[in-house]
Amino acid sequence: MARGRKTGGRKAGTPNKATADLRAAYLEAFQLRGGVEELARIKPEIFYAGLSRLLPREAKIELEGGVTLTITRSFVKAKDSAKETP
Repeated sequence: MARGRKTGGRKAGTPNKATADLRAAYLEAFQLRGGVEELARIKPEIFYAGLSRLLPREAKIELEGGVTLTITRSFVKAKDSAKETP
């Protein structure tokens, strides 16, 4: 292997075929299970866990005047109010 150079495997930016196939299977299963209507009925904690997988962890936005805004997401598990004791 050449130091500092990619010498094998996929070209940079080429999507992984297994990932593309899995994504297509999930989309098909999503439609078979009821699509958006079914998604709206699932428990909020499951819904938001899935949503968190779709959002980018970090986004950089270039603003006028050469200013760069970096937004980083993080999720904090909420306390279960039913388990709290006074």
